[in-house]
Amino acid sequence: MNDDGLLKIDGLEVAFPDGSGGWRTVVVGVSLTIDAGERVGLVGESGSGKSLTALAILGLVPEPGEIRAGRVSIGGVDANEVRDYRGGVVGQVLQEAGSALNPVYSIGFQLVETIEAHGIARGEAARQRALALLAEVALDDPMPIFAAYPHQL
Repeated sequence: MNDDGLLKIDGLEVAFPDGSGGWRTVVVGVSLTIDAGERVGLVGESGSGKSLTALAILGLVPEPGEIRAGRVSIGGVDANEVRDYRGGVVGQVLQEAGSALNPVYSIGFQLVETIEAHGIARGEAARQRALALLAEVALDDPMPIFAAYPHQL
């Protein structure tokens, strides 16, 4: 572990175009360090920037927004280079579970896509792994869940 902690955020600012050629900063001056094994909760009013802060950590600020200031690093690696860490080392659990999955794709498709994206397995092996994961979380008959769409669960 380096001296910067597992996750280090220093002076993070996220902004969006304001429609008049300028920028509106919506996340202002977030700084924190989280060490391995620590658990931290972000608490604030609706619209206070919790989700945008989490998205910035993952380098996923939705366009046309952008990180305008500050630095985010995970294990000493700049957030702009964390693509390979997403899902394995760092992830986000969304407050609204309904928005966590794409409504136009089946649960199975999305699980297989994730398994393949992380290089765990491909094709039929990825499909079998997805079914095994559904069974592992105590879903007695994973096949109907695999074929279902998020709104059907």
